[in-house]
Amino acid sequence: MKQCTKTNLKGNSQTRWSARHLAVTALINNLPEVVEALEKIAESSLSAESKYECSHLLGAVMNFKFILTLIIWSNILREMNRVNVQIQKEEIIISRSVALMQGLIHTISEMREKSIEFWIEEATPVSKKLGIERILKSKRIPIKKRQHDEKCGDESRTLNATQLVSKEIKIIFDKILTEINTRLESAKDLNENFAFLNGYAFVNMSAEELQKHGELLARTYSRDLNILDFCQELAVFKTQAPLIIGINEKTTAFDLLQGIYKHDLQEAFPNISIALRIYCTLQTTSCERSFSKLKLIKTYLRSTMSQERLSGLAILAIENKTACETNFDSIIDSFAERKARRVKL
Repeated sequence: MKQCTKTNLKGNSQTRWSARHLAVTALINNLPEVVEALEKIAESSLSAESKYECSHLLGAVMNFKFILTLIIWSNILREMNRVNVQIQKEEIIISRSVALMQGLIHTISEMREKSIEFWIEEATPVSKKLGIERILKSKRIPIKKRQHDEKCGDESRTLNATQLVSKEIKIIFDKILTEINTRLESAKDLNENFAFLNGYAFVNMSAEELQKHGELLARTYSRDLNILDFCQELAVFKTQAPLIIGINEKTTAFDLLQGIYKHDLQEAFPNISIALRIYCTLQTTSCERSFSKLKLIKTYLRSTMSQERLSGLAILAIENKTACETNFDSIIDSFAERKARRVKL
């Protein structure tokens, strides 16, 4: 059923996160080979610039702090990639996306609370392959000039190398958690508008509560939903849906939409059908994937293209698989019949 198929914007997002995780994992597994290659280039290269760059890279790689950071990022990217793969699925809806992000925050928060000793143990097998000692070296900290009225807040001089690395790691985790929380709050605010469109709400909420939520949603999407009709449909749907569709507390919004089309109820409940379609096709990830197609569609030769045409071409490009499988002959014939200007005699 094309009407209730979740819009899938497959693009660079999933590939990018998978590529990052695979790249870090491959680097960890092949570090000895990487070091050996850098050593050969540094010894055999005739270019002084190449020798210098390889020597500089070797100094950075043959450092326990680099190995430690690599292991931590590998764990972070693994969890982020796992959630990203789930969010990219066709059947995903925003409520499921919110739950996945909440789980990701919980997992990364647990990783943040792990001690620096735990991560040192994780990095030990990799460092042994390269013959690197488990020593976090302290680097020279420049003296900062302070004014007479400034307090001494340079705690980096009172911490040892291990404590400094632990502080840097926690800053990384805090930054990641802040960014995920920002996206989570936006998704939660959007999801709360549609949260009543599921089996649990229709089973446990009263008709008055459903109508109250429906009125707020209809005011937000006034161009798509009629307030009075939508509220009336919710009251009727609450009593008839369990008998016709067979909903329960675990029924999702996508299941409700599938049930409506399966039993051909979209004309009986048009506003509920529209609200569910909006809910099930809300963007669950960032829109940057769409911009990767935009530069291929709106070129310099198409600079005067209208917004409507650009949007249509973008959908065709993003949904390339569906477009290739579509039979355009019947669509063209239908269009030709509607636009025919010849008068039948």
